[in-house]
Amino acid sequence: MKFYEYLRFVQFKPLPKTDQVEFICDSLEEGLTVPFLARYRQPQTGGLQGNELRLFERSLKHYNDIESLRAKCLQIIEDQPQATKTWKNSIINSFDESTLKEFKKIFGSTRKTKATEAREIGLEPLAKILSNQARKEGQKIKPELYKGLSKKEAFEGASHIVIETLASDSELRSIVKTKLERFGKIRSKLKKDAEDSREKYRDYYDFEGSIQRLKSYQFLALERGSSEKILQVQIYPDDAARIISDLAGKLDLRSKAFYQWMNEVIETSFKKKLLPAIQRELMNQLRSKAHEDALQNFENNLQALLLTPGLNINKVLAIDPGFANGCKWAVVESNGKINKVGVLMISNTKQWPLQADKTIVQLSNCDAIAVGNGVGSHNCLDFLEYCRKNKNLSTPHIVVPEAGASVYSASDIANQELADYKVELRGAISLGRRLFKPLEEYLKIPPMSLGVGMYQHDLEESVLQERLIARAKDVLHSVGVDLNKADSTSLELIAGIGKSRAKAISEYKRTKGPFKNRQQLLKVAGFGPKTFEQAAGFCRVMNSAEILDQTCVHPQDYEDCKKMLKALKCETRTLQQCREILESYSNWTHLQNISGLSETRLKHLKMCLVDYCMDPRDNLPQPVLRHGLKTLEDLQPGETIQGVISNVVDFGAFVDL
Repeated sequence: MKFYEYLRFVQFKPLPKTDQVEFICDSLEEGLTVPFLARYRQPQTGGLQGNELRLFERSLKHYNDIESLRAKCLQIIEDQPQATKTWKNSIINSFDESTLKEFKKIFGSTRKTKATEAREIGLEPLAKILSNQARKEGQKIKPELYKGLSKKEAFEGASHIVIETLASDSELRSIVKTKLERFGKIRSKLKKDAEDSREKYRDYYDFEGSIQRLKSYQFLALERGSSEKILQVQIYPDDAARIISDLAGKLDLRSKAFYQWMNEVIETSFKKKLLPAIQRELMNQLRSKAHEDALQNFENNLQALLLTPGLNINKVLAIDPGFANGCKWAVVESNGKINKVGVLMISNTKQWPLQADKTIVQLSNCDAIAVGNGVGSHNCLDFLEYCRKNKNLSTPHIVVPEAGASVYSASDIANQELADYKVELRGAISLGRRLFKPLEEYLKIPPMSLGVGMYQHDLEESVLQERLIARAKDVLHSVGVDLNKADSTSLELIAGIGKSRAKAISEYKRTKGPFKNRQQLLKVAGFGPKTFEQAAGFCRVMNSAEILDQTCVHPQDYEDCKKMLKALKCETRTLQQCREILESYSNWTHLQNISGLSETRLKHLKMCLVDYCMDPRDNLPQPVLRHGLKTLEDLQPGETIQGVISNVVDFGAFVDL
């Protein structure tokens, strides 16, 4: 299986067996989802986890793209007899995308060059003789080979052909690429007349570093500086003269008559063709690696953000800070219900006494105050401190990331959910809701507006969105959804459901009432056996008479699960009691004998009953509520203060204190 060889080439780990690779490929082609395969088809997939299967899926897509490119290259070889045997072998055997792209660029181009013009005149025989005579003494050059041109003109035309021929030689390209990869440098300088008023790129005004040791965040900074026309960035060889000498040595120049001519041709080919091509190739490789590292960093930070625990309180006053147009506020309940909305005018301290009285009134029965961390946040916190000192305010506050709130306010989702509220008030509502249900609320924000990752604004938005959806699915499937409480934004990401079926579920609940069991999903429009198979295990019905509907056990496994529970004498016990027994159970051989199920099967059922049902957010610390504003002047040497890590990148971490 050729794809298996590709997985070995990219060093995919852990590498499944050949039959497992075939099963995963066939399953993905049939439409089975990664979450379903990761949880309910572990023996067939070699136990690959969700993130590993997603990497497998991306690898398969990349492999298919490479094979499509290879097919185009092989067609070019059929049409272009001048493609060398070395090139042919590399095209047939290589999984290196850059090699295939470079071949396609060299031999697949229809652009007219000076070399093609020289060939049309008929100077190719002269070019071959000149390049051959440069290696050994040969026959004399006949005047008719000049094709009616002067000797100087003919030699110049022939040189264009030789220059292009050398530039397309795979062995010569390999020499140049190897030298640049091992010893090449990347250099940046401040462009003439460039303006960098905030000196964002001062570390790169005169920067030089090894290609091998360049960090991804450094390349991303150089790339952004270049795109903003502030920096001039270039890859260059450590010793160009040495590379030219190596190329000449490879060609084994011997003829005294044309030695100088051929050396000049080699130098020209290196400087104008070979070097620029390899510079582009290496720059693209650095870009691909840096972007992939940035995407991985985005995913890691995104997962931490999506797994933020919700605050276990009943009601919150959420404030979206502002100056000229005031601070928008909303009183939001834990179920998302909005009690009141309004505006606080506190930009001028003279307004504080009156506004403080209004705030105290609105705080009736509120358990906390949520303040957005955007522009005006410090002024708002100063106002709350004034209320504490002068109005006996005792309600604690918490600072909430404001990233994406304004974008959400004007989105189609907000227009559907909050149609009765003005756009400028929706940000405060979003801040309040994300305090209770961070996962559901952050899913409504575009990835570039979430405020996590490094240089995410320089990445392709479609790729970011793809990674957001993939990681969000992993998180959602790890915690599951309550079918009667989940909104359509969360439901549409569950395996097999999608947007249309999520709306159908919401409509079913609106017209028929809450779900009483999982089997009712089959009554929802668009749900057939295949969709039910993929989705059911991740959708829980917490008030179902069938206790297994409250777990991650798949309906197709209910019969076996009940056999296991019967063997454990758990038929009449509560779900929690069953889990406690299974958590400490270890005599699987005995259980296998009395239940008739294999040990592998029993352990899988135990995972579905216990481990998969544990919400990872339950083990994370609750968001920090504060009862006063701490300033730098209040800090003492050696004092420890608590902070929230909002973003971790390769060059450090961002901590909100």
